[in-house]
Amino acid sequence: MEWDSNFRNCVRDSKNTVMSQTSAWNRPARQNRSSRTEQRILEATERLMAQRPFHEISISEIAQEAQASVSSLYARFPAKESLLGAVYERYAAAQQAMFDQVLRPDDWNDVSLAEVLRRTFPLIVDGYRARQGLLRAFLEQASRDVRFRETWSGIGEQVVGQVCEIVMRKPDQVRHPDPERGIRTGLGVVFATLAHQIQMHRIDEASMDGLTDELILMMLRYMGIKDSPAQ
Repeated sequence: MEWDSNFRNCVRDSKNTVMSQTSAWNRPARQNRSSRTEQRILEATERLMAQRPFHEISISEIAQEAQASVSSLYARFPAKESLLGAVYERYAAAQQAMFDQVLRPDDWNDVSLAEVLRRTFPLIVDGYRARQGLLRAFLEQASRDVRFRETWSGIGEQVVGQVCEIVMRKPDQVRHPDPERGIRTGLGVVFATLAHQIQMHRIDEASMDGLTDELILMMLRYMGIKDSPAQ
């Protein structure tokens, strides 16, 4: 189907998006060379976080992995927590770029809400699973730092708003008495469930499909959306 092809292209293109934005977590680069060093540091941090918890990784290890000096790392990131925030910010920007493409309301006009959930929830779950080392560290920091909590909440709210717009175009497919409130509450439960699963180390390749199916079923029942066979 042409729509399926366009959907896959959106996901593929978003993964290749290079984000360039002013970060709230680091000092601005003055030269292109400094910017390249920053990217190496962020990529090195993510590689190490995929192997073990963030609190076990030292600044010197990150600098060595990035082929940079400790002084150049501190020149860009004043604290280890700032480095974590910048890594998450880059991940979140890439995720948002993907959903900006995937959740364009006009692209879903001829698709049932049940099918919208079936196509988008695997992306949400996989986004959590693939970077769970980063997300686990960020959630741990958010429990004691308001800046991290605000960043986490703000990014989730963007996705919720996009889904709400799609749902509100199809009121005849929803039996919930307040569809917008229902979507916000339901997605809040979805995000909280994924966060809990990450903290408990329970999202892996084997369990991902089952978890996705359960979250879709929960939303269908809670919102009163008529189910439809997977297309």
